[in-house]
Amino acid sequence: MEIIEEKNIRCYRCGGVRVYRIPVECYPSHITNVYLVIDRLSFLVDTGIDSKRGNKILANGFETIQKEFHETITFKEVKNIVITHGHVDHFGMLGNEEFKEKNVYVHKADSEYI
Repeated sequence: MEIIEEKNIRCYRCGGVRVYRIPVECYPSHITNVYLVIDRLSFLVDTGIDSKRGNKILANGFETIQKEFHETITFKEVKNIVITHGHVDHFGMLGNEEFKEKNVYVHKADSEYI
């Protein structure tokens, strides 16, 4: 496995799979790691909280992935989201307009809460 870090974004590469860790500040001094996974499909793991700051950090993360790691994927092209658990800092951005029309995968026990 190869690990590369640029501008606070860490990339893990193994074979053709790339996983990008985007640290999103959800509360002061509280970071939630959002992961962009690129394989045959692309998906996000968790979203962070829907706030101006969180949205800006996530957008900047995608810009860094495009510029520094030379990926062509845009946020709009990501159609799948996996939510790891029912804490708002992991699913809060799902209410954002940018997340409409995406497939969301979450455990049944958390789906009622979310």
